[in-house]
Order: sequence, then C-alpha cells, then structure tokens
Amino acid sequence: MTMTVIRGGCFLLVLMATLRASAQPTQPADAPPETAADRSSRLLLEALEDREMPDVSLEVIDRIEADPRASAELKREALFRRAGALIGVSRTEADRAERNTMLDQAQAALEKFLSEGKPSGRQAIAAYTQKGNLLVERGRAKAEQASRPGADAAKLRAEAASYFDEAVKALDGNAKPNEKITEVTNAEDAVLVVLRQVDAEIAELKRPVADAGKPGKRPRKKDLERKEASKQDEEKEEKKEEKKEEKPKPPAEPRKLTFQERRRLETLEAEQEALRAKLIQTRLTAAAAVFEKAKAYPETSKEWTEALEASTKRFKEIAEKYPTKGGGLFALYYEGRNYALQGKWEVALNTLAPLTVIDQRIPLAILLRSRA
Repeated sequence: MTMTVIRGGCFLLVLMATLRASAQPTQPADAPPETAADRSSRLLLEALEDREMPDVSLEVIDRIEADPRASAELKREALFRRAGALIGVSRTEADRAERNTMLDQAQAALEKFLSEGKPSGRQAIAAYTQKGNLLVERGRAKAEQASRPGADAAKLRAEAASYFDEAVKALDGNAKPNEKITEVTNAEDAVLVVLRQVDAEIAELKRPVADAGKPGKRPRKKDLERKEASKQDEEKEEKKEEKKEEKPKPPAEPRKLTFQERRRLETLEAEQEALRAKLIQTRLTAAAAVFEKAKAYPETSKEWTEALEASTKRFKEIAEKYPTKGGGLFALYYEGRNYALQGKWEVALNTLAPLTVIDQRIPLAILLRSRA
C-alpha cells in the first residue's frame, strides 16, 4: 500500500469499502488505470467519509500528498477531499478564528481543484455541490455574527449576502433547455451533462430494430406521364397517396438485448433516476441559499422582502415542475412557509393544502404533514 495504516480501525474500513460493489469510481473516465495502492487509498478515504471521521481523513491526505509513489490523479483528487475534511473538522471547532481559517483553507482547496483539475462528470457534480454548500455555511456564520451585540451588522450582512450569492452561482445552471453545454461551471450543468449522457445511452439500448426488407413507398409518375393523364385521374391518384400516408405505421419491433445489455440498462435506469433526483436537490439547495440570504437581513426590510420573494419564486417553479416527486413536495412546503413568513396566511394555507391529502403511510408524507 501507499501508506501506513494510521489507526487500527482503518484496516476494517478499507475492507468494508472494498466490498461495496455499488461504489462508483470518482476519477475521470479518461484517466489512466489506477494502481492497487491508489485504489486502496481512495477506498480508505471514502470509508472515512462515510464514517464521518474528517480528522483521520486529513492525516491520510497529508500522507498521500507527501508520498512520491501516489499518482498525480490521486493527489489532484486529494485537494477536493481535503476541502470536505476541513469542513467536517471545522464543525466541531469552538474557536471562531480557527474555524474561519479552516473554512478559508477548504475554499482555497476547492477553488484550486476546480481551476487546475478541470473536473468532469461526477467529480464536477461533487465539487461544485461541495462549493455551494461551503459558501452557504460561510454565509450563515457571517449572518450569525451580525446578530450579536456590538457587531458591525451592516458590514457582516453584506459579507453574508455575498457568500449566498456566490453559493447560488456555484449551484445554478447556465444552459437553456436542450442547449449544448460546452463548459461546466456549476453543479446543475454538471448534473445535466452526465444525465444527458445516460439518457443517450439508454435511448441507444432501447433503439428499435431498423426496418429491413419492407417495400418502400410507390414512386410518383414522371412529370411527362402526369401531364398526359386527365385531371380526374390525377386527383384520384393524389387522394390515394394522401390516404396511404395517413395509415398508421405499425409499432417498431423492440431490439432484443443480450444479458449484459439488460444488466447495463437496469444500471443506467437506476443512475438516471438518481441523477434526476440530484438535479432537483441542486435546485432546491439554490432556492434555500436565497432564503438564507433573506434571513441575514431584518424582517420586513427591503433586502429581506426581495430575497424572500426570489426564494419563493424558485420553490414555486420546482413544485410546479415536479409535483409528484419528493423534491417537488418539499418545494411546495417551503413555498407555503415563505408565504406564511410574509403574512400571506390564506395563500400559505392554499399552497400547503395538497400536503394534507398525501397517503399518510408514506414516510415523506408524515414528515411534510407534521411541518405543514
């Protein structure tokens, strides 16, 4: 292995991580094949993240970065993992100055990873999502400081708002529907790129058998023959052709898939569903960041009202676009909550009413109905 095991429990974590058959590789598809040592290191870091042991993760990352045998790809990925570990450690740090230093380091590591590494695919999704969440956390910290006695509230609120705006930029997509995404600079576009690739592969696997050996359409008469025909014969012929074209085509015969293709299709469809859920989650997070911006200001102030209305608009759009999805139901709840905060009680009740008729046996319904 590339590194010495730091703590006794780490060996068990490596073993557990190795046995996770569903684990997705985090390195880009065009990266060179990873060595056994690199894979062991990556699996160890994934297991430590799952167990929420960021302090140990930082020790492992330090060893990776100092190890000359570790690949450039693993060291590049360590930047992203360091950011996540620093954020995790900062949450238990009591000293505010030290906590801010850790968050500064985490943000710098993420920015370097995104600018130098040019991540793609799932790495880009994870990195931009992490960046958005980090900026929201930093904005919350500034807003909390602004509420303390003796603080320079105006300055701290402005700093908090700036963090929330940057968080939205890291999450919000720039591409229009069906527009080709040439450069990924945010979480939503990163999700869409991967989702479109999965959609295309699914469509290819489900592509029907091409028509073969079937007679084509009867060619029209030559211009010379058509001129010689009477007007009545010409009209009859045109009517026959129109009627022929109106006949419904028989359904295309589905292509028979091999066992491997069926397994691949099942995997892709599960991945497609997960990516769609991630897309909704990303949009919800961006809407929530705008709501956090509103909370940074005094209630009923101009800034508070504008941010709250912008957040409400976002939640409303998500709820209307995904009315049957869990994310859409959460968006509906948050939309109603925002109306209530503005004192629009009747609008809030009407918005939340659909949540009261959801099947009460569904866990999500229990949670939403208790909040509504």
